[in-house]
Amino acid sequence: RHYGFGAQGPDSSVTIGDQPAIIQSWSDSQIKVLVPPLTADQSSCPIQQPGQPQATCGELVINADNGKSSIDAVTVTIGGKTPTYVNGE
Repeated sequence: RHYGFGAQGPDSSVTIGDQPAIIQSWSDSQIKVLVPPLTADQSSCPIQQPGQPQATCGELVINADNGKSSIDAVTVTIGGKTPTYVNGE
């Protein structure tokens, strides 16, 4: 199976929370975008972290130039508690 994104073309796009993200670079193995601003009224996270700043969430959707879209994407969270990084050793 090929799980790459393909080449960027005129119909390639990335959205987060239904907001278009500006594509900085696109290759078959990696896409870099500027995350669009998400406001609480556009895309509030269904569960907020108690005692933490308000967080907004949005589903990441990748639309390839061949007309296919991501079906199992991630949710991007902006705000809330700073992530805790764990060493995987």
